[in-house]
Amino acid sequence: MPQGNPIAGAAGPLPQFVHGGWQNADRLLKRYQQALKSALDEDVLERIGLRRSAIAAASFFTTESATATMRSIRQQVKAAAAPAVISTWKRW
Repeated sequence: MPQGNPIAGAAGPLPQFVHGGWQNADRLLKRYQQALKSALDEDVLERIGLRRSAIAAASFFTTESATATMRSIRQQVKAAAAPAVISTWKRW
């Protein structure tokens, strides 16, 4: 049984953003927009037992750590052989 006060109707920037209101968005923002639109689709919500009226906010984020990625890159660099030094300087 729901508790608390109902949230006012869908107005404001989020519904506008999700439904294509930001036409000049860059590629990554458009991907984010599409992910939100897909997740908030009525059929998707129904399959997981939710109604759109029960959702107060929605967002996507990654739990990937930049530190872990940088650590992996550092390990690969350290494991690689040193590059060969080629001199183009000629002695006369």
